[in-house]
Formats: sequence, C-alpha cells, structure tokens
Amino acid sequence: MGAHLRTAVIKESDFTLEVSGYFEEGEDEIQYPVDNAYPGSVSTFEINYVVLTKGNLVDVLYWLDGKKNCIQDIEELCLEYLNEQ
Repeated sequence: MGAHLRTAVIKESDFTLEVSGYFEEGEDEIQYPVDNAYPGSVSTFEINYVVLTKGNLVDVLYWLDGKKNCIQDIEELCLEYLNEQ
C-alpha cells in the first residue's frame, strides 16, 4: 500500500498544531486454511513537518511538560486523528 503524506490537527485548549507526515494504514489479520495466518499490521505515522497555527510555543512546551518521548506522543495523537477520518 505504501505511506502517504497526510496532515493531522491536534487541538488543545491553548494551541493548535498541524502535523504533516507519512501515514501508512495498517492491515487486518487474515486467516488462511490449514492453520496459516497473516497477523496484520498496525498503522504508522512519521512526523515530517509541524506548524503551530494557534497559540504560542510556550503553550506547547507547558503541554509537553518535559516528556522524553514527546515526538512519539504526538505521532500517536496523529494516528488517532487519522484513524478517525
């Protein structure tokens, strides 16, 4: 299927981010006869570009509050947004 460039919007009370990146939709599990199965795969999102469209950077920094894996957290929020579309 391949990854496609998509944009997700993260809206918090004090700011809004538009996050563009490469989204690859996961695949469902497939059962084959004779005990064979394809386990499927999960959707993935890799950030490429972020724009702060509302609020300021200080709002974002307080929201992140020193998280070590903030990129991963934002990518997970983007996956939730894109999977709901």
